[in-house]
Amino acid sequence: MNGTSEIYNEWIPGQVTLENGENYKNLFLKFDPKENLLTFVYDKKDAPQKFKDNVRVFTLNAGTERVFANGFPKFDGSNTQTYYEIIAGGKTMLLEHHRQYLKSVRDENRALTIGEYTALKHYYVFKDQKMSKTKLDRNAILAALADKSAEVSAYADKEHLKYDNEEDVKKIFDYYNKL
Repeated sequence: MNGTSEIYNEWIPGQVTLENGENYKNLFLKFDPKENLLTFVYDKKDAPQKFKDNVRVFTLNAGTERVFANGFPKFDGSNTQTYYEIIAGGKTMLLEHHRQYLKSVRDENRALTIGEYTALKHYYVFKDQKMSKTKLDRNAILAALADKSAEVSAYADKEHLKYDNEEDVKKIFDYYNKL
């Protein structure tokens, strides 16, 4: 088997907020998007544990802070327990759903079929308590932010932001949320 179903192969420092509002810091976390499973350890030598209570939000601190949350409406095969990475927060959010697929590939001698994990990113907009699928391109982003598309377009042009760049699109959503 090649690859991993987890976002990171190693344990990543992080914190969690449970559904009841309790916070836990100084944990090491692993997230498997294929199974939508978050596990933790206190020490990297410990055996992985599952949370007894539902985790609402968790943060992975892997050089940059990555925040994941659930509680969004059922949409596109996902349910309310599905974790999405929050690319841009605010009243209108840009979310990323990490999906891992196990595909069969032949080894270099074409003798043996082996499994290989492939990661795909799917982007969603959460606005007015509704989910919609989007792409990182100009037309899709401006359509998702249609009520302020003229202002958003002018801002993106002025700042030389690219609609196919996740960091630039985060800036676009941050700007939109301030309007």
